[in-house]
Parts: sequence; C-alpha cells; structure tokens
Amino acid sequence: MLLTLGVALTLLSAGCATTNPRHQNVSRLIEAHKKGFEDAVVASPESEAFVRDALTTIANLEGELIRRE
Repeated sequence: MLLTLGVALTLLSAGCATTNPRHQNVSRLIEAHKKGFEDAVVASPESEAFVRDALTTIANLEGELIRRE
C-alpha cells in the first residue's frame, strides 16, 4: 500500500495543477479503480513500471492541454 501511495502521489504531481475536471483523469482513474490500481502496482515490478509510465503519460498530456488553453 505504501508503494501504491507513493506512485499515486508521484503521478498526481507530474502534471500541472488545475481545477478543471477535464484535466483530472489520473486522479479519476485511480479513484474509480482503487483495487485494480493497487493490484496492478504490486503485481510485479514490470506492472508497476507500466502503470507509472501510463499515468505519467496521461498527466503530461493533460499538462500540455492546460498550457495550450
């Protein structure tokens, strides 16, 4: 669980801060699928890397959208 919390905090801080709900997809995905997120992160080091990369990509793309608005 500690690893999960660390991954989530890292990913949530990766994008730009915004209050626009359209740009809260990392938070929304983690919140909507808590058990699946936790299971994916602790399944193996490879799955943790995949989850980190996928959610970081989402956060970075959201940041790019915010900068363009």
